[in-house]
Amino acid sequence: MIFIIQVYGGMLLAAMGRTLLMTLLSLVFAMVIGMIFGLMNVVHNRFFNCIGTIYVDAVRGVPLIVLAYFIYFGMPSAIKGLGIAGFRLNGLQAGTIALSLNCGAYMAE
Repeated sequence: MIFIIQVYGGMLLAAMGRTLLMTLLSLVFAMVIGMIFGLMNVVHNRFFNCIGTIYVDAVRGVPLIVLAYFIYFGMPSAIKGLGIAGFRLNGLQAGTIALSLNCGAYMAE
């Protein structure tokens, strides 16, 4: 065990820093998303209520790993299909977006 910490300790600390950064960013964005769609579900406007319900049901019905794969692999392909070349997400960006959308849907409910 000590050997693993001696050899990979720096990498583990760097990964922990990235994980904490992704967690904090996702929490902030998820709170904003959850607040917006939560208010859409409460307001007495049928259109906004319908959009809020569709978002919450659709995102909560998709497993997080599927959402993460779709954002990391599918979103750049879809944007490329629209004619915008050179769009690419790194792992931190895709993970933050996926966690934000997923947690935002749970917060909206």
